[in-house]
Amino acid sequence: MKTKTNQMLFVILFAMLYSSWLQAYEIKIEKDPAINAGPDTFIPKYSPRDGDSLISWLGGTVDIQEIVIGMPTINSNQEEFNEEYVRSRFENSVCVNSQIKEWHYAPFTRGTIYFTDGRKITFTMYLSGIAIIKNLFD
Repeated sequence: MKTKTNQMLFVILFAMLYSSWLQAYEIKIEKDPAINAGPDTFIPKYSPRDGDSLISWLGGTVDIQEIVIGMPTINSNQEEFNEEYVRSRFENSVCVNSQIKEWHYAPFTRGTIYFTDGRKITFTMYLSGIAIIKNLFD
């Protein structure tokens, strides 16, 4: 019985560690705009193609330390804006560059992504997408 309990505790501990590793980065929501004034230092290895995941294009969740984003002022009553919402938007977005000229850009908020190696990049989150370095993700 003791061995079974120890195995169960190990599985639970492993699951907790694994889930925290998958969500390794932090989301910080600021009252004011969250754009870092310095130059962007994230230089992507390739241009994303339609269907490429935003998180994969950024290097994966383990490369991201923190996403700092401003609280939206326009259209803020349409969606509950919290950490789960921001995380979901980032983790479910895929490249839609082929639609970039036809896109409807309803402003929402802006922010900065900080990487574990010290690089950073700014972004704009629209109601219907996220724009980073002239790339659009939905």
